[in-house]
Amino acid sequence: MLKTRTIFLIAFALLAITATAQENTQSPYSMLGLGLNSKPAFDMNKAMGGTGIGLRSSNKINMLNPASLTSQDSMSFIFDVGLSGTFSNYATNKGKQNYSTGNLDHIALGFPVTKWWKMAVGATPFTNVGYSINEDDLNANAGKIHYQYRGNGNLTTMFIGSGFNITKNLSLGATAKYYFGNIEKSKSVIFEDSSYDTYINTSSYTLSDFSFEFGAQYTGGDKKLSYTLGATFSSNSDIAGKYTNFSRVERPITSSTPIDTIHYSKNNKFDYQIPLTLGFGGSVNFNQQLLLSADFTLSTKNAIPFNTATNIKSNDSWYLGLGAEYTPDRRAPKGIYKRINYRIGGFIEKTQYNINNTDLYEYGVSVGLGIPSKYSKTNYSISAQFGQFGTKTNNNIAEQFARVSFCINFYDIWFVKRKYD
Repeated sequence: MLKTRTIFLIAFALLAITATAQENTQSPYSMLGLGLNSKPAFDMNKAMGGTGIGLRSSNKINMLNPASLTSQDSMSFIFDVGLSGTFSNYATNKGKQNYSTGNLDHIALGFPVTKWWKMAVGATPFTNVGYSINEDDLNANAGKIHYQYRGNGNLTTMFIGSGFNITKNLSLGATAKYYFGNIEKSKSVIFEDSSYDTYINTSSYTLSDFSFEFGAQYTGGDKKLSYTLGATFSSNSDIAGKYTNFSRVERPITSSTPIDTIHYSKNNKFDYQIPLTLGFGGSVNFNQQLLLSADFTLSTKNAIPFNTATNIKSNDSWYLGLGAEYTPDRRAPKGIYKRINYRIGGFIEKTQYNINNTDLYEYGVSVGLGIPSKYSKTNYSISAQFGQFGTKTNNNIAEQFARVSFCINFYDIWFVKRKYD
């Protein structure tokens, strides 16, 4: 019981950290809408090109398809926590800038309910906002004007996933997602001539609502050659949110009214659109050594919230990922070197964004290792993704990134009735 209580205390503590984590990006693109979306991929998925719709594992949690939860051992308990860091170079036609960020990436608990029903609960980031942009302009009457744009915060997804064995080969799953968090954005207009007032506008956004995702997997073959086919579906839905807007001017301290409120509105309602998304994936396993996987997802366009710029549009988006994992001998009785998972992958995504009549793409390659512990199924994973988001074409911004993740996958046998106390 002590071990049980300890693990759950750690889990809830980490959940609290996840819920309050801030600023996991410095991308200027995170000023669009309510930030850049995060994919709910764990470390194995990231190392294999972001694939997972057709992947199954007895000792890992895969939330890219809730039907995969049925592959978990019937007496096991899995505790999965991941950290991530990003090193980015942002380039325009005028210059370059480097940034680095890091944060808790995800946390999840996986456990059986019955032999045919398995569950997972946890939290992952949903969107991230973190930017600081400065611009200068020259006005013939007012002189030099300095513009400051700031944004920080994140929205988090807490999930409860269930997988059900329908037949020996067919599994179905469903995930309920709850979104919450806070994002704050501000714009300041500062005149070099102190006789002009400084203008500051601050907006704060929160989400608090549910959505659902469904999945299916079909498995076949034998130990020499097995395969899994998977599909996922999430319908178009509106997530309820609220925002507060506050505008004010600041005058010199010598003024009788140094701060004056121009506008204040609180708890205004809005809807954040979740697009209709279809996903298809598959994997083939050769002799329990070589695992190949592929995913393709398609999402309908959804409105970018609070977008008033005519040069920023939303499009249908898609994602294609390919991955491979090689394990010399999964059942090697001695040493861990033969049981190490060597992973590699690649991906390309047409994002929802079209800026200055230019579609924005993200593409890259991934590598990783899954390192088993000596005496248990507990696993330590390291992965890295290298790629580019956006382009310098038509005065846009190109981000070259290196994303590094570290994950600890604790595995234990629970739910065994003792013969002796």
